Amino acid sequence: MQRHPDPRFIVAAHIFWVAITLARPSLVSGTCVVAIVYPQQHEIILAADGKVSFTGHPEIKKVGCKIVEQPSCIVGLSGIATYPRTGFDLSALARTACTHPGDIRAKADYFENIALAPVTSVLRFLKMNDLTEYRFQTNGEGDFIDAIFCGLQDGHLSILVRGFRVDTKGEMYTIRSEFNEMQERGQAALAGNNSSILAYMTKHADWDRDLKPADAARMFIRQEIKEFPARVAAPIALLQIDKALMRVELQMSVHWIARGACVSEEKQKQ
Repeated sequence: MQRHPDPRFIVAAHIFWVAITLARPSLVSGTCVVAIVYPQQHEIILAADGKVSFTGHPEIKKVGCKIVEQPSCIVGLSGIATYPRTGFDLSALARTACTHPGDIRAKADYFENIALAPVTSVLRFLKMNDLTEYRFQTNGEGDFIDAIFCGLQDGHLSILVRGFRVDTKGEMYTIRSEFNEMQERGQAALAGNNSSILAYMTKHADWDRDLKPADAARMFIRQEIKEFPARVAAPIALLQIDKALMRVELQMSVHWIARGACVSEEKQKQ
């Protein structure tokens, strides 16, 4: 497996959503996930839509959380959520990675390591049982899964992307990108449906100067909901990571602007 940096993340990440059609229904997220870091605001905004679907069963409508919240580690997820036939669980992998010792880069790298075997198993199953779908997934046009890690790296608010892509020859390689609050302009990582967002950014080069980060993230996802209602839908989850919210020991806390489909642990216990 090869590892390549992805230059598309310099200004805006360009990660495409891909779905997997299985003989048995699998929970798949249509997905639009946006992570924005503004140097002038010293904050990260992470947002995600709430729509998930079951492959082969478009009539089943469900909402789900695409954001993992752990101490010092926040992750936005895109791609297949679960694959019962192989035991694949993207959220569980992200939660495990967040418990790994070290800074946010160490956690993101650990996710890449532990996700490799499960992702490979899913692809192998497709190759053996659904060649048509396997060929679709290996067309080289988008990422298989993506995880957007948000947190502190070397004392700076940072966004780190780890993903897997499969080329037309069936070779899988990782997608990596990182940026932080020290850059001159606002930066955005986009996972999932994003054509409307990219069109807006192209037309409005000063989007990061004209829009507050939370307003930008919310507007971007609403644009994708309008463009792709079958794949992206409310409720929108929106949270803020700010240096002003850091404790003395540099453990992060976050402020949920809107929880969307991400129900708090307290409510889950009720």
